[in-house]
Amino acid sequence: MKCIKLLFLMMSFVFMLCATNVHASDSISKNASFLCHTVLNGKSYNYKKHFSEQFRAKLPKKVFQKLTRDLIDTAGKCVQFKLVQQKQNIALYQFISSKKRVSEISFQIDEAGALAGLLVKGIRFNDISIENADDLKKYLSSLDGKHAVLIESFNGSKNISYRAGSRHPIGSAFKLYVLGSLVDELKAKRFPSWETRLPVFDRWKSLPSGVMHNWNEGRMVTLRDFAEKMISISDNTATDHLIYFLGRDTVEKQLTIMKNDFVLDNKPFLTTLEMFKLKWAVPQEYTKKFTQSNEDQKRNNLNEIFSKFSRADIGKNGVHYGTPYLTNELEWFASTRSMCNAMKSLKNKKDKTALGVLSKNTPFLDKTEKSHWKYQGYKGGFEPGVLAFVYLLQSKKGNWGCVSVLSHNKTKGLNQFVIFDLVEKTLNLAKKTIR
Repeated sequence: MKCIKLLFLMMSFVFMLCATNVHASDSISKNASFLCHTVLNGKSYNYKKHFSEQFRAKLPKKVFQKLTRDLIDTAGKCVQFKLVQQKQNIALYQFISSKKRVSEISFQIDEAGALAGLLVKGIRFNDISIENADDLKKYLSSLDGKHAVLIESFNGSKNISYRAGSRHPIGSAFKLYVLGSLVDELKAKRFPSWETRLPVFDRWKSLPSGVMHNWNEGRMVTLRDFAEKMISISDNTATDHLIYFLGRDTVEKQLTIMKNDFVLDNKPFLTTLEMFKLKWAVPQEYTKKFTQSNEDQKRNNLNEIFSKFSRADIGKNGVHYGTPYLTNELEWFASTRSMCNAMKSLKNKKDKTALGVLSKNTPFLDKTEKSHWKYQGYKGGFEPGVLAFVYLLQSKKGNWGCVSVLSHNKTKGLNQFVIFDLVEKTLNLAKKTIR
């Protein structure tokens, strides 16, 4: 849900500088060696000497060192590096650790040869193999936090599951219920078509992720565009508009239609802006009181929150954005079974536009002609301490199924690289179940 959702371990910052250097290749090779043998070995170095002024302004030394320590803890100390691709002053390298884990890192240098940008693209855990259900369960039980996985074939084949009924916060994966509500309301002719145009309202604007919060009030937008933005880039403003257009009670009914296991825990069904305000604008004692209230009290309190606190108040109640906060009490909730039920429901609604919306952004899946999958649909969810991945898949043989991975650590957050690798390996395992 949050624009800072990938901060914890991913150094996802790149400063694009146009100037090039005739000696870029030599400088890039030296910087790769420096990153491997010094930075990714935990050795001391002169931050000012090796990193550009712009880089240091964006990322203080202590923050960068914390990020690199987390990377070393995850991947191991670097022992060798390999160039993958270079274009002028930007290069992509593989940094290989003593554990045989491979970190893919893209970096950029400025005219002086200093590091001006850095992006950790991912880590491959070559020392961990998940070939069957037993491997998956053994690995999941070894991880910090709470995890659940379901690989479900809709044709009745034997599924692979781990705590498939357990309750988890799901972040923006809740937007599947909004999409399901929209499909049903279109079928009921409450709206004429996907091309129906409705206005953007300032009072319904939320915070990023997304782009619609920057759009002018009164701009007319099709329902298709609202839905595409909500799912493909997890646009919070698009989501909140749809909830208001549909009605909160309509979306709450969809929880039952799509067979969510924790319907009561999701009432009242919060907008993203309400969640932002409750977690990062409202005084902490008020928020905790809200979580202990009954449903009717919560509904009344939401009106008070909107009147007393504005978007400008978000971030001022002393709760740090980068740490988990009341993720077990104040969130949207589901199980991996619930998430696959939601995807099955969307598939059974047989709305081509909705399925197209789901297919716009499908991370960790092969999109080439060699792919195992004929159709790929996806929605994820991210918040400090919360990661959710939900896939609707159809094999080239025509069989449908779902993969859902939910992870939660309410105290210290999650190692995203570990979870990303888990998701990728789970998707590979799914090829054996959804055939």
